[in-house]
Amino acid sequence: MRRILLWSVLTLSLAANVTVLILSVRAQVAASVPLGVPFFAAVAPDAEQRERILNLRQEFTAFRQTNLTRTEDLRGQLAELIKNDQPERARIDAVLAQIAETHAALQRRVVEHIMAVRGTLRPDQRPAYEEMMTRHLRAGIPMQGNCTSDAKPGSGR
Repeated sequence: MRRILLWSVLTLSLAANVTVLILSVRAQVAASVPLGVPFFAAVAPDAEQRERILNLRQEFTAFRQTNLTRTEDLRGQLAELIKNDQPERARIDAVLAQIAETHAALQRRVVEHIMAVRGTLRPDQRPAYEEMMTRHLRAGIPMQGNCTSDAKPGSGR
């Protein structure tokens, strides 16, 4: 009994250490991606542009949340279908197709959002935005965090 308890504690300790290591590596990889300066500092929009961009971001965020909720619901349906003793492949494939469509819809909306933000900028502001957008898209990093981190009026940024 003691031996089983000891092995259980050792296994739990090892699992915890591996988890910490994985999280540490993930954090280092994420930190190594050059994000540059925050969006509003890099692009320096005027007040009207800032308001339009924040409105676009609010619309995008609402869409993203609706899309996420839909995807979560579909994944729940998929889990239920898979748990059946005799899974119905046709229904599983239909749910998988719906999940793929929610992913595609989000990707299309990301591109539309990026193009709309770019459309609010003057030609002299676009190179900084385009450089930031390219880095973020290549790395698969959402731009939203950098877009409004310094977006509060009167923040001095």
